[in-house]
Amino acid sequence: MKARADEKRDPATAITVRQGLVNGLLALVSLGAALALSEVVLRRYESTVVEQARVEAGDSAMDKWVWSFPDSNFDFRKAFQWDLHGDSLIHTRSANRKLVYEMRPNTAIGDVIKINPLGFRERDFSATKPAGVCRILVVGDSVTFGWEQKVEDTYPKVLESLLNSQESSAQRYEVLNLGVVGYNAEQEMELIKTRALDFQPDLVLIGYCVNDPAVGADRGLWHHFTRTRFCTWDFVKLRCAVLAERFSREGLVERSYREIARVCAERRVPVVVALFPAIWIAHPVGSYYQENRAMQELCAHLGLTALDLFPAFAAADPDSSNVVNKVLVGVHPTALGNRVAAEAICRFLKERVFGAKP
Repeated sequence: MKARADEKRDPATAITVRQGLVNGLLALVSLGAALALSEVVLRRYESTVVEQARVEAGDSAMDKWVWSFPDSNFDFRKAFQWDLHGDSLIHTRSANRKLVYEMRPNTAIGDVIKINPLGFRERDFSATKPAGVCRILVVGDSVTFGWEQKVEDTYPKVLESLLNSQESSAQRYEVLNLGVVGYNAEQEMELIKTRALDFQPDLVLIGYCVNDPAVGADRGLWHHFTRTRFCTWDFVKLRCAVLAERFSREGLVERSYREIARVCAERRVPVVVALFPAIWIAHPVGSYYQENRAMQELCAHLGLTALDLFPAFAAADPDSSNVVNKVLVGVHPTALGNRVAAEAICRFLKERVFGAKP
């Protein structure tokens, strides 16, 4: 009664209050309409928007990888169907937001791909290093994981065989493959910090690929596991991430490798970076080969030891102008390429790291 009496005494106040409520309601309606329109537009052109940020969008139902390794016991296309939780058979969302995703533990895809309980394409192993063993952990992306290769043909396993075949040495070596398909340098850094160093390594070997500086260059995995139900929010996050990277004082690889150098130095674990070439840019005048030389300089600046594998690959197949040759298919080594890499790394480790001549 008192409020009504006040309104009668001051009608201007009542009108102002009603106008304020109406204006607020109109503002909310306008904002809602704008967000709805934004959702419609961004959802329709989501792939274009994401690709303009140099992130691979992938497919909402399938992650588009074509795994063509022949296996009569399994249809590899089924390995990449998203389930109701948004995971695929081989990839699963990580509890660590910086890792984004991981390999799904205890996964078997035909007779070719088997993931152990720890989430790696590796035999079962204990976090505690066996006595009398030199343990080498290999971190990387699909190049290290072994794209379309049998596990025994991947360079970490070939390296392990080569190191243990030296008759002059009583030292036993264990080379464990911690490669995760799709990872970039930042994810590899987080893997080393949060998991790998707990496995008591004597050496960390990083398999560097030319797309390691990129975010989301993984056939849509990063985008799939970071997207939400709201395209507008995803767009804002993506633009902020792009701008932050553009104006960062250090590039993604530099700051990631700097952190790797720091945490490994604290544990007194040496780090070796193996620089893999890519077929379409594998000439000395090519931009990415120049980048490999820049990577050697960066590693030296950070106190990391680098090995450029381009000379070994070029020697194994001088006709590297073909898109597909004996040692490389794009960025992925063939079975021969994996052996070439393992032999070069083995020689390098014995001469430069372990201090013993072959």
